[in-house]
Amino acid sequence: MLMNHWQAEWLLYEKIEFDGVNSLVIVHPDVTALDIRKDVYSAAVRWNSRRENSQYNFPMRFTGLDPVPGGQTGDAYFLMNGWRLIVDLSKVAVSGILYSDDYQTAFYTDDLTAQFPATVSSLVNTVVTSVMSQEERDKLTSIPSNPVLTTDARLDNLDAPVSGSGMTGQQNTMLLELFRIMGLDPTKPLIVDEGNNTRKAGVEIDQTVETVGGVTTVTRV
Repeated sequence: MLMNHWQAEWLLYEKIEFDGVNSLVIVHPDVTALDIRKDVYSAAVRWNSRRENSQYNFPMRFTGLDPVPGGQTGDAYFLMNGWRLIVDLSKVAVSGILYSDDYQTAFYTDDLTAQFPATVSSLVNTVVTSVMSQEERDKLTSIPSNPVLTTDARLDNLDAPVSGSGMTGQQNTMLLELFRIMGLDPTKPLIVDEGNNTRKAGVEIDQTVETVGGVTTVTRV
C-alpha cells in the first residue's frame, strides 16, 4: 500500500517523498546524504508538476543564484506554506541551507519534534573557486573605509611584486572596491538609479551608466 501511494517518487529514485495532506517532506530511511537544492527543491518541482499534486501549496522557495562576475551568488532555501522536513539528522548529512518561513526550524523528527542543526553552509559559496584565508580576511577588513587614491594611482604598479601571499596597499584597495562594486559589502550596498543612469557603492564610488545603440558603458566619475 505504501509503495502504491509513493510509487511516483520511488520510480524517479527520489530521496524524499511528499505528504501533501500533512505538508511534510519525508526523507527515506535509507538516505545518508541530502543535497537541499538537488534532492529537495528539484524534487519538489517535479512533484508539484504532476497534475494530482497541483491541489497542494508548493513547499519551497529560494533566494540567490544571481549572476556575478566569475560565477553566481550562493543559494538558500525556505520551506513555506506550513511544510516541514522530516529527517534523522543523526544519520543524514545535509548540504545546503534550509530555513522555514513558518517555524523556527525547517527540520523535524518523525514525531514532529523540532531539530536545530548545529551548522549551515555559507550563503556565498559559488562565486570563487578558492577560499580566502583568515589572514587575507583580516587584511581586507583592515583597509580604510574611505581610501584616498588618485586616478593614476589606481592604474600604476598592477604587477608590482609582493612578498609572500600578501598584496600591496593599492591592490588591497582595488580588491575592496571590486567587492563593493559587485554589491557584496552589506555596509555599502550597490545602489542603481535607473532614472538618473547612475550607480553608487558607498560615498566614494560613483558611476554613470549610458546606453547607446544597444551598448552600455559604465564609467567611474
